[in-house]
Amino acid sequence: MTVFIDDINMPIINEWGDQITNEIVRQLMEQQGFYNLEKPGDFTHIVDITLISAMIHPGGGRNDIPSRLKRQFTSFNCTLPSNNSIDQIFRIIGCGYFCTARGFPKEVCDTVTQLVPLTRTLWQDVKKRMLPTPAKFHYTFNLRDLSRVWQGMLTVTSEVLQDVSLLVHLWGTRGYQGTSR
Repeated sequence: MTVFIDDINMPIINEWGDQITNEIVRQLMEQQGFYNLEKPGDFTHIVDITLISAMIHPGGGRNDIPSRLKRQFTSFNCTLPSNNSIDQIFRIIGCGYFCTARGFPKEVCDTVTQLVPLTRTLWQDVKKRMLPTPAKFHYTFNLRDLSRVWQGMLTVTSEVLQDVSLLVHLWGTRGYQGTSR
């Protein structure tokens, strides 16, 4: 059986510096089972189990996991692509949709090229200013939020969008909806 634990670093640290939930996970991984609380001394062995977990970097209301637990896992760190890579990805998407072959005016197509880095910059500013806290732990912004802006913009048709001012209005609306929590 495979067990996936998402946000493994979310348990609260108690007054002794432990995360009780993670200590139970560590015990399972190290000793392949649990002690029975109803029958002291009895140990229940858990076999054929694989634990997989995910967490975001500590900070902003998120704790680090204890080193004794961390050593039980193989760690992979997925970093964000560079600004140029992000811009290239969304430029290909935006310019591929907003093109003259689909009936969009040339001014609209040219403006989309300028909106790509502006959208990324807005997303990065929101990430810096709206940091997660224990009370607002949902303030985590990732590439999914940036892609939602473009996903919303790609719903408009060339029959509706015939000038730059409407495109900018659509971009502002989608940018607000994509980054508001």
